[in-house]
Amino acid sequence: MKLLMIILLLMPFSSASAAEQPHSQPEGTVEVSGPNYKVLHLSPGSSSKTTRLAPDQSGIFFLNDSARSPLNLEVDFGTRPAHCASARMKMGKDGVYRSTEAIEANQFVSVCFPFAGTYRYKAISTTGAKTLSGEVVVVR
Repeated sequence: MKLLMIILLLMPFSSASAAEQPHSQPEGTVEVSGPNYKVLHLSPGSSSKTTRLAPDQSGIFFLNDSARSPLNLEVDFGTRPAHCASARMKMGKDGVYRSTEAIEANQFVSVCFPFAGTYRYKAISTTGAKTLSGEVVVVR
């Protein structure tokens, strides 16, 4: 028993020291800790045209909280690569995510924003009567 305790005391704590070392990350990659999404309300009375994502926020739930009007959504990524979005959002060759079907009242779609920058969006009612527009500003 004493011999076992002596052996354990003499063993190096390599696993503890490895855990304390910071991991290296390849240059050009982005690290966001978990899905931390902000809700952006798309309604005729929306007052804020600019939505800012904090460094720990990874995406937005675009919520159609209008009373009756289904909306089509467009989010312009420009030349930035896109990584993730709801299945009802598809990226076009022009760098714009578009909803593939109207977002009904009280429904949402999500889009992640892994890179810093400004992304413009438009939510257009299916009747064409209203267009809500704004921008998402991402700081990393």
